[in-house]
Amino acid sequence: MFVNCWSHVPKIKFPKSRLAIAQLRRHLSNPQRIYNRIGYGYLAAIGVGLVGSLGGLVVADYFQGQGITQLTDAQTQAKLLGDFERSAERVQLHSTRMALLDYGSDDFQQEQAISDRYIQ
Repeated sequence: MFVNCWSHVPKIKFPKSRLAIAQLRRHLSNPQRIYNRIGYGYLAAIGVGLVGSLGGLVVADYFQGQGITQLTDAQTQAKLLGDFERSAERVQLHSTRMALLDYGSDDFQQEQAISDRYIQ
């Protein structure tokens, strides 16, 4: 009527002699072994932190380089656009002055010389 539900669990065989028990006890409770494990754990944590930090620096440097390149391109484009706007305003102003002057006057000749300089 009684069913053994623990039959599938392997049995742990403990040493029978006192010498073997003492050796097992010394092996499991060896403080030097625990200190070594703690030291290796700290070493592994420091190693992971160092590798992660260096990897982060490399990735950040790469993306910062891309950002600086884009910033330089944007500044160049803004300068070119500003130069173009100023040139377009000068040409419009010049064409308005030319329309208001008489064809044969000295002022007209001066404006035409300025216009020739803009074209060249």
